[in-house]
Amino acid sequence: MGSGPANIEQLVDLELRAFFDRPQAMLVAMQNVDRVATSDDPMAVLDAYNHPMIKEHRMLSSVFVRAGVPEANGAKRWCAS
Repeated sequence: MGSGPANIEQLVDLELRAFFDRPQAMLVAMQNVDRVATSDDPMAVLDAYNHPMIKEHRMLSSVFVRAGVPEANGAKRWCAS
């Protein structure tokens, strides 16, 4: 069966680790965008704005806007506080 996980527990562990690493990866990508936004390096700016996490965020945001969620509500938490 290849070199993949040997059992479902290992697969679930890998998926959960990837899921919980995403906020940190997004933070790093956003910090990189902030850092290069004022630089004189247009390629660095393009690379930062085309980071996979940033592209995914733009894509998901556009899906919500097309579904009728106001763009201004994009950063709001949709849970009871």
